[in-house]
Amino acid sequence: MTDVDTVDVNTDHTRTHDASVAVGTTDQLGASMTRGWPYERKPIKAVDPIGRDVEVNVGFVHDNDGKLRLALGIGDGPTALLSVGFGLRATAIELMSQLHYAIGDLLKRGGS
Repeated sequence: MTDVDTVDVNTDHTRTHDASVAVGTTDQLGASMTRGWPYERKPIKAVDPIGRDVEVNVGFVHDNDGKLRLALGIGDGPTALLSVGFGLRATAIELMSQLHYAIGDLLKRGGS
């Protein structure tokens, strides 16, 4: 059975998968499966601290109140919902700022 599980917000192209294959795995052709979010970017390939391949996913999901929220997922871990506004919760702007400073710190210490 094939289900539509994502729509690219830039092109409106849909992405489908075989529902009998678990999310977070690869299908029979080796294509990466998605997290099943309604809107999702192409996963970023990365590795964890011991060298295993993981994917970093960014997209949109509906929260418990039905609001569309920015979502971040790493590997098979939980999904983090980020706000785009300012407030007490983690925000997308704060995340981008923290990544910017962490990259600078890493490069100063000779990391790659």
